[in-house]
Amino acid sequence: MLSKKLKTTHNKNLSGSGTLRRRLLRFILVPLLLSLLIAGSISFFAAKKETAEIYDQQLVLLAKVLLSLASQEDADDNAHKITNYDAILGDAGENEFFYRIWIDGKLALTSPNARNFKSAYRSPGFSNHSFGGKVWRVFAFQDEKNKILVEVAGRENLRAEIIQEILLFMFIPLLLVVPVIATLVWFGVVKGLRPISVLSNLIKSRDPYNLSPLTTQEIPNGEMPDEIKPLVDALNSLMLRTKNVLETEKNFADNAAHELQTPLAAIKTQAQVTMRTTDSVEKHQLLEDLVSGVSRASHLVSQLLSLARAQSQQQQQFSQIRLDIVLQKTLAEFQRQMAERNQTVEADIQQDITIAGIEELLFVLFRNLIDNASKYSADGGVVQIELQNIANRVVFRIGNPGSGIPEDRQQRVFEHFYRLPGSAEIGCGLGLALASKICELHRAEIHLENRSEENMTYFNITFATTLA
Repeated sequence: MLSKKLKTTHNKNLSGSGTLRRRLLRFILVPLLLSLLIAGSISFFAAKKETAEIYDQQLVLLAKVLLSLASQEDADDNAHKITNYDAILGDAGENEFFYRIWIDGKLALTSPNARNFKSAYRSPGFSNHSFGGKVWRVFAFQDEKNKILVEVAGRENLRAEIIQEILLFMFIPLLLVVPVIATLVWFGVVKGLRPISVLSNLIKSRDPYNLSPLTTQEIPNGEMPDEIKPLVDALNSLMLRTKNVLETEKNFADNAAHELQTPLAAIKTQAQVTMRTTDSVEKHQLLEDLVSGVSRASHLVSQLLSLARAQSQQQQQFSQIRLDIVLQKTLAEFQRQMAERNQTVEADIQQDITIAGIEELLFVLFRNLIDNASKYSADGGVVQIELQNIANRVVFRIGNPGSGIPEDRQQRVFEHFYRLPGSAEIGCGLGLALASKICELHRAEIHLENRSEENMTYFNITFATTLA
């Protein structure tokens, strides 16, 4: 089942480069286009304002020139100068501009294109008026001393045409540049995302059972970008955890097949012998042996399951556990068993001791050690248990009477399925191996101590930290 899930996972496309490509293009191009639009709009309105100011300044300049001519002493001469408006207004003057000169409130001179306009004496300054079906920008300039007022006007549409030309000159290049920028950005994004596509294809082409770490050498066309390395590291970490799970699954299957074969064969043989036996006393003895064999097999399965669970929970989130409560509950489970053998417990358990751990596994840890101490203690023996918080380190200690374990075999007792030679107690050699694994998971240290002078064997566990 796990292998099928793993294969399905490997067959999925991990890159997501299409969606990511669109998102990157959207995140880059939309702000870029908005920035260009905003910059162009600001430039346009600034150019529009500047054009209006230049247009008005041109009217002011024309008005001052005409006023200067109108103020000359020689009327005939100045009339000649004034009526020669083409030289003043330029080639477009007749169509785009007009002027009128008022002396003592009376219209004295006017350009030909303004003779049919409605006469009106304007107040000084700028204003907009409609003459001949067109809107004109009018500037009136007055000489109080000589009582002369000069009106100069320019067609308002001319200003709009100039602004329109500015708009075209500004935005046509932008419209041409935008596709070029978008194309360059697209190629840049595609090239930048290429390592993700390569990584995706590399993973898809792998055998589902190949859980070796990915390396930069497997990525063609140069080194892997720094931004991709965290992704590769995360994938390598995932594959390592998956590999550990698969190995745990395999080890459990191998151990179960190896260790269950013998007791199950023995149970089958005993059952067959029992079926053929007619003597009631012998049959009763065989049934007791059969029950004992079933108990051993049941204990073995329980230990195998606990070991597999401990190995598979390495990534489980720790929580704050009251270790003293866990120990007291575990001791309560053994009261009847120890009472039947007249065994006593000398317990020194400090209250309110909290550590970071997995409660279920801590129960298994204490259960195995207490069961081990009880089994290897004689009837009427004393099991000593201590739980103390010493210098911010939690120390658990359990001891039972006995001759001890030879020094050369003290490390081997923590191996899977190892049992001391000559051991007559029911067991499968997994209890201490399981305890060692749980300690490793909780970053705790476990070691064995023989005290020959006291005829005691102790197991000491030190948990590195506590949590308040």
